[in-house]
Parts: sequence; C-alpha cells; structure tokens
Amino acid sequence: MQSILSNIIGSLVLSIGSIYYARVALQDNEKIYKPKYILSILIITTVYTIVFLNCEGSTRSIINFIVYVAVYRRLFNISASKAILLTFVYSIILIVPDLITLFVAIDIAGISKEYYYNNFAGTALANSIVCSGFILLTFIGKRHLQKLFSHKLENNIVNIAYAIGTFTCIVLVFYNIVDMFQEITHSDTLVLVTMIIIFSLILMSYYNARIAKQKTVEKYDKMLEFITIYETEIETQRVTNHEIKNQFTTIRSMMLDGVNNKEIIAYIDEIYGDIRKINNQEYAKLTYLPANGLKGLLYFKIDEAKSKGINVSVNISSKIANSTIISLDTKDFKNLGKLLGVFIDNAIEASIKTPEKAMGIEMYTTLGGVEIIISNSFSGNIDEKVGKERYSTKGKNRGHGLLLANNIIEQNSMFEVHREIINIIYVQTLLIKDQKNQV
Repeated sequence: MQSILSNIIGSLVLSIGSIYYARVALQDNEKIYKPKYILSILIITTVYTIVFLNCEGSTRSIINFIVYVAVYRRLFNISASKAILLTFVYSIILIVPDLITLFVAIDIAGISKEYYYNNFAGTALANSIVCSGFILLTFIGKRHLQKLFSHKLENNIVNIAYAIGTFTCIVLVFYNIVDMFQEITHSDTLVLVTMIIIFSLILMSYYNARIAKQKTVEKYDKMLEFITIYETEIETQRVTNHEIKNQFTTIRSMMLDGVNNKEIIAYIDEIYGDIRKINNQEYAKLTYLPANGLKGLLYFKIDEAKSKGINVSVNISSKIANSTIISLDTKDFKNLGKLLGVFIDNAIEASIKTPEKAMGIEMYTTLGGVEIIISNSFSGNIDEKVGKERYSTKGKNRGHGLLLANNIIEQNSMFEVHREIINIIYVQTLLIKDQKNQV
C-alpha cells in the first residue's frame, strides 16, 4: 500500500511538471487553480499510475504519449499537430534527467539495476528528482520553447506521421539503453544517446521548415487583407478628389473676396492634411481589374517598385473586366493574390540588381482563360532548384515564397506557370484557366 501511495505521489509530481512545461511553452498565463488544470492533472496522474503499475517499457511510453496529446489538445485548444509536437518535446526533455538519474544511481551510487527498477523508479523521491531536473531544463529553454510554439501548425497527416514515427524510434532506443545499461559499454551508450539526438534534430528540422512555410502563407494572407483595405482607401480618395474641385472653387472665391492669406492656407491644410498622394494616372492603368483587392495589390506593388527606382510598364486588356478573374471564389482569389505577390516580389528583387531596372505587368484574355505576364530584367542564372523544399539561394529562412507558389500551383489545376528567358528579360506567365473549361 505504501509503495502504491508513493507511485501515486510520484505520478502527481510528474503531472504537475508536464502542465507547467506546457503552460510555459504555450505562454499560457491563466490561474493554475482553475478547474480545467486541476482536472487535467488528476487525469494524467490516474492514467500514469495505472499504466506504470500494469505496463512495461515502450508500451507504457506510447500510452502516456497518447494521453498527453489528448489532454494538451483539449486543455489548451490547440491543433493535433501542435499537441503531438508539444508532447514529443516534453518526452525528449524528460529523457535527459531520467537518464542522468539512472546513471548516478547505478554507476556512481552503486545501486543494482534490479533494485533501481523494483524499489526506486516511479516512487515519489525518484520522480521528484527527475521532475526537478525537467523543470530546470524547461526554465533554461523557456525562450526557445516559446519561439517554437508561437506559430500555428496545420493539422497535416504527414506532420503527425513524422512525429509519431520519430517518437517510436526514440522510445525503442531509450529502452534499449535502459534494459542493457549495465551490460553495454559507455561508448555504446553514447552511440544510442546520439541516435536519440539525431532523431530529435531530424524531426525539429522538419517542423521548422513547416513553420517557415506557414509563416510565408500568413504573410501573404495578411498582405492581401491589407491590400483590400488599401484599395478601398484609394477608391474613396478618387471620389474625394471630385469633391476637392468644389473646394477649389471655394478657395478661389475666398481669394477674390480678399480673405486673409493665413485663413486660406489654414483652409487648404484642413482639406489636404490627412490625404496621401495617389497617382491617379498609374491607378487608371488598372481600371479594368475587379475591385476585390487585386487592383490594390498591383497598385501597391507598382508603387513599391517605382520607389526603388524600377521602371514599371503596365498593360491591362479591357477584356479583363469580363474575364474569369471576376468569378473567382474567395479561396482561388486568395491563392491568385499569393502567387502574384510572390512573383512580383521576386521580379522587384531581381530587377533592382540590374542596370536596366525594368519590370513589366501584362494581362490578356485567351481562349483558355487569362494570362498574367510578369517580366523583369535580371543578371545571372536562374537555378531550377529555387523554390523546392529545403533549397534557397537567398539565405536562411528565405526562398519560401517560391516554395509556397509552387505548392499552390501543384494543388490547383486552374493555375499553370511557364517561365522563359528572352535576352536579358526573365518572363513568368501565369495562366488562370477558365473554370468553365475545367473537367
């Protein structure tokens, strides 16, 4: 009875440690005494105790892993992918003080492996020691944990499969170390520990790549939201410009009536004080585009390019006003916005490095839909690997824009891209296929 009570207390200690870790990693600042936390701790403690007393080895770890994923997902309202990653990192951190405690007890204190597992492991004292080391490591790595889990992770079967597969491999290696701790050499133990580290680094590298990609998606989503607002603002100002003509008439009358110059200047400042300059001539070139954010996106990018000294040529066919672009649903339009954002960003970046500093944007209707042509002057070679997974010529955390664009094109049959080089001009043609022609 005393042994069971000790195991329950030990399980309670680990449960509290696991909730502390998750709250730190997810930056959860709610009061710990809320019923949902207390209930979660009790559930984990109960399951952990039952599993510890009735299961052994890898079976015990896998069951606990599943329980932690379920509790974390429910308690913190996070995606399955994030709950799995959260549990995986928890398990990896916990392995460190667990192995250190095992090493100290057997190699330094001289306790036999049989005594360690039959009389010490899982007790209140053992779990308190392990949990203390775990909490210390969590506190030390607090900033890195919060950075890792501050990003959204999409529910993806590949993400889940990677995490579960890696965890299973680590569990098998870990229990291989535990079972043969006194029989194998320190060098063999080091090899097995290195395997655990390698497995962990591979999974973390994979998740970092997924997070970087997700950040790119969020960047272009936010940009499209902003551009839609920006476009509305431009339209509002175009209407305002008509009203300003009336204001000019008033100013002329004030001058003819001999009103003080200071009063006239104050009146002008009041009218124009909060109005940004909009190049109506440039905006007029986009007349035939729909007012659904696309017009604002192109105006914003053209303005950005010109501010960097790039000569931008724009040619939008009048037939675009009645083209397939008008009937795009929300999802397809957002994808189109992301594609154009990526292509134009890259065109700006490439052309600014050339003496010509030239860029072109053209849109025409075809029998199959709409062609959008983005061209730019460039110097150097275009590497075919750019935009593929894990490859970038632009340095750390760059190049995810083209990867995003390639993924959108691969997953949407209505988009098709052709690239070619004509003299010193790099040309990207985006074909938006007419949905009526889609089978």
